[in-house]
Amino acid sequence: MTGGRTRTALVTGGTGGMGRAIAARLAADGFDVAVAYAGSIDLADATIGEIKGHSRHGAAFAADIADSGAVAALFDAAEDHFGLPDAPRPEVIDRMLIARPR
Repeated sequence: MTGGRTRTALVTGGTGGMGRAIAARLAADGFDVAVAYAGSIDLADATIGEIKGHSRHGAAFAADIADSGAVAALFDAAEDHFGLPDAPRPEVIDRMLIARPR
């Protein structure tokens, strides 16, 4: 936590090996984690289980990150879910890329 607020990360590809490991590590480091997935809900649920195993909140969102409209909808859904409508956008982890949208 930073300044008394829970930090939230959004991980794309969070059901694959690297994305899943990143999501779990972020949870271990105290982040709540939104996981974007394009394939199996079962794999997404397994990743959320790992996040919850670190006593953090996790949620999975289906999204095609190649579609800019779907990415905007992903951010909106994650913000609605985590209660961040007035907070800065969550930190984004795109497997190998770490970005902070403005």
